[in-house]
Amino acid sequence: MKLIRDDFKEEIKSAQAFFDSIENVEDIDIQHMMYSSMVLILYNIIESTTSKILTRLHDEIIVQHSNGLKYHDFIGNIRTVIYKSNCINQSGKKFNFNDLENLRIKTFDPISEYGKFNLNGNVDAKRIKDIFEEYGISEIKCRICNKLFDLKSDRQKLAHGNQTFSEYGQRTSKEDIQRYLQSTKGTLFNALNNVESYINEKNLNKISKS
Repeated sequence: MKLIRDDFKEEIKSAQAFFDSIENVEDIDIQHMMYSSMVLILYNIIESTTSKILTRLHDEIIVQHSNGLKYHDFIGNIRTVIYKSNCINQSGKKFNFNDLENLRIKTFDPISEYGKFNLNGNVDAKRIKDIFEEYGISEIKCRICNKLFDLKSDRQKLAHGNQTFSEYGQRTSKEDIQRYLQSTKGTLFNALNNVESYINEKNLNKISKS
């Protein structure tokens, strides 16, 4: 997690420097476009950092499995995640979740077929919260996390060409971008802390809780 945290700090530092440089630009049109660029920069940070965190969780499951932990040793949340990730055996037959739960003498190990994590779809505070709750991780909290929904919506408008960089910048204030920046920092630092505690306390498996 340290490498992910260090990368995130560096990306936030770069985003902050870019944001601070906006006030030194005299051309108002360029300022508008820089506001739009900040939206894309912050969204990319959110998406990449969330993906890295979840990949780290994925890797921890694989490591614990390699160290002898079996499918039924993991907590229910993790078993559900594994099932959703890959519930098809080598012959192509799809497992029913209840069948997989009841399978004690297995010819198929669902964890060995657990594919690489892939973050699909648009990411905001609610999506981050929902994803981590699937793993049984405590709620992601941030005083202004709700601003990430607005950030996601603004990013979609720019990415899909519904607004030009200039048009978006004209209706956006420096304060709006500052709130997006603070919300990004607060949400992801909270996520990093919660996931790090979750892994360190070995909350993925039932054995450590017994």
